[in-house]
Formats: sequence, structure tokens, C-alpha cells
Amino acid sequence: MLYFDYNPRNVHYGTIRQQIWTLLHFPFHLSIVLTVEGLRQLTTWHGMNTYISTIFQQAEALTEPTLVAEWFLEQFSPLYEDGSSKTVVKGYSNITANIDSLVILASNNATSETGYPHMVNELLSELLVGIAEYYGVKVPKLAAAAYRKTEEPFSEDGPLGKVLSVFNLVYEYFFVSLGCAFILLAAFTFLVRRNKDVHDYLAIGIRVVVGFVMYGMVGLYTAGDRELYYDYLYSPWPIPQVCLIVFIGIAHPL
Repeated sequence: MLYFDYNPRNVHYGTIRQQIWTLLHFPFHLSIVLTVEGLRQLTTWHGMNTYISTIFQQAEALTEPTLVAEWFLEQFSPLYEDGSSKTVVKGYSNITANIDSLVILASNNATSETGYPHMVNELLSELLVGIAEYYGVKVPKLAAAAYRKTEEPFSEDGPLGKVLSVFNLVYEYFFVSLGCAFILLAAFTFLVRRNKDVHDYLAIGIRVVVGFVMYGMVGLYTAGDRELYYDYLYSPWPIPQVCLIVFIGIAHPL
């Protein structure tokens, strides 16, 4: 409806206008493709985030080292122990060795306060990265100098930080491409309708406003409050909000 409502039949709207209208279709179709892909990735993020929230709730309820070790084995097994070559590549044997060391680290006075909590965080980070891979997220490889096992596993340079950076990029290109799509739709309306009335100008205005609202959502990440941005990203609102705004852009008077 957004595209075909302003393409009248048997109306010649000028050679130059028609050429510009045709050329603008490449960025328009590219914006549509990126929007659909971004929507798919954000849907994946929502499903993965729901799973991860359950993981954190279960992890916070465990205090006994033996139960913690058993819980980690239960969580890792369906992700890694599949009997294929990926088990060796992903280092599942090292993970099980680290899980077995939890009880020893907790019982040793020299490592119970530092080594044990760090190993728990390390395993939890590995588990969350494994869940991301299970959902099809390709985690960027870490540079040797950027992250070491002795550093905080949940740091921005760590593996979990790299997973989050993937969805930060998805968030950016999704809203940028959707904003471009609406700006181009406004341009199509302007080019096609030679004798514009108030409804045409209203349609153009609404589409331009929706486009800049989408750009403003990108500003929430690039220039806004990061805490507010992550609260929004982790909430279930991004996709319903976009659907509501798109509906407003569609439901203009014709």
C-alpha cells in the first residue's frame, strides 16, 4: 500500500522525474532488504534474550559449588556435546575441565574468593556465547591483544561484548534503512504527483516525519544515554513500536 498508492495509471509525469524515480529504486530496494533482515535479527535477539534471562535467574539461585557444576554441565551438554567435529573445535573438553575445577577452586582457601567467582563468570560467558551461536549469531573473532582469559569475561572486549556489538550494529542499520525507506517513499510521492493537494502534502509530511523518527532511534544508541538504550534494547518494545509507527505512516488520509 505504501508503494502503490501513488502510482496512477496512464499518467505521464515527466521524463526527468521518471528517471529520478527509477534511479531512487536501487537505494529503496536495498533499504527494504536491510529492514527485513534487521527485523529478523531483532526477532532472534528477543528470543535469545528471553532464554538468557532464564539462564541468569537460574544461575543467581545457585550457591553450592557442586550444584553449580552440575547446572553448568546440564546447560552446556545440548549446545556442545553433539558428537560432531564441532565439539573439538569449540573446546568442549576444556569447558568440562573448567567445570570440574569449580569444586576444587571453591574448597581451596587461596582461590575461593577470587579464582572460583572468576571461573563461574568465565563459564557463564562461554555459555551465553554458546547460546548466541545456537541462535545463529556469528561472533567476531577476538584479537589476541584485545582480550585475555585473565580479564573480566563480561567486558566489552570479551566474547560476550562482541555478541552485543553484533546486535548494536543490527539496531543501527535496521532503523537507518527503515528511515531511508520512508524518506524515499516521500520522494516518490513528490515526484509522481504533479498536481498535489493537501492530502498529498500530508502524506509526504507524515512519511518524512516517520523517517526522521527512525533516525532518532539510531541517535538513542550513538548519542543518547547508554543505560536508556540498553533498557530499550532488552525490552520487548522495539518491534511492536516499529509496527505502530509504520501503521501511523500507512494510515494517512488518501
